[in-house]
Amino acid sequence: MRREESRTRNRAALVSTARELFLSDGYQATSIAKVAAESGFTTGAVYSNFDGKAQLALVVLREIKPSGSRS
Repeated sequence: MRREESRTRNRAALVSTARELFLSDGYQATSIAKVAAESGFTTGAVYSNFDGKAQLALVVLREIKPSGSRS
């Protein structure tokens, strides 16, 4: 697997895990460390893909409701 494919797959796994945790535990209770541990990555892997929890949450929200959606 090429590096870019691996990065894309890892990023998708982190977003998926974060979405599950944000929905089940809430934003405040979900830490970067918890997202990393639950997805099988290090916190460094999270920070290499996202600036922090707020950016990760925005990506999750955009996937739930794509921009341009009016519903």
